[in-house]
Amino acid sequence: VSSFTGFWFAKVLSEAGHSVCCPLPRPRESYEGLKKKRLDSLPIEVDVIYEAPFGSVKFVELIDKKFDALCLHGAYVSGYNQANFSVTEALRQNLYRAEEVLAMSKKAGCKRVIWTSSIFEDAVCLDAPEHVSHPIWHRYALSKKLSGLALRSLCSEMEIGFSQFVITNPFGPLEDPKLCCHLAKAVLAEETFEVRTPHYVRDMIHVRHLAEAYRNFVLWVLAGEETSELRPCEFTGSLGEFARLF
Repeated sequence: VSSFTGFWFAKVLSEAGHSVCCPLPRPRESYEGLKKKRLDSLPIEVDVIYEAPFGSVKFVELIDKKFDALCLHGAYVSGYNQANFSVTEALRQNLYRAEEVLAMSKKAGCKRVIWTSSIFEDAVCLDAPEHVSHPIWHRYALSKKLSGLALRSLCSEMEIGFSQFVITNPFGPLEDPKLCCHLAKAVLAEETFEVRTPHYVRDMIHVRHLAEAYRNFVLWVLAGEETSELRPCEFTGSLGEFARLF
């Protein structure tokens, strides 16, 4: 919930009247800067639990309460865009005591697991030829792909519903300083802005619209709709086109 998309997911779900409990892995004082600003901006109804990483004793204790959906939005991302990203550590943290978490979730009345996937995973082909070169963030994408596959398999084994929500490229309030942030600053300062990769094609979506799609997705699958994946997008085209539109 301290992340850009996590904040908006919790905010929109809460605004729609849902009870939202958000475990975070670290102590409250460790969240600084933009992460702290997001946490301070959450609706007062959102229940934030600190020092409760996935699979920990504190996390498992939360599952004793009755709830409808387990929304697994957090994942190990430390150094995700570095060539030495640790796949094994990511899998360890993403899946820590997953069998116990899922078994207790089912016992507590959980109807479905909603796993947040990443568009990065599209680059992962498990039977790719050996000579294929990978982008620098491929290890992170691999960890997300394998974690999702493992959770899907465990949910199937335990007869818990599993659905995947794919995040493309969101933008909007409280985002990290990326393209739109730099564009906005340039416009406000009346400065020239250069898009260095104008022909690069991306699926862009305003973060509130992404969060509303997430809310609707949760409601659909809890209502029994057999929807295994949702991949919302809004502006598909080159970054040059998007910059002009923005």
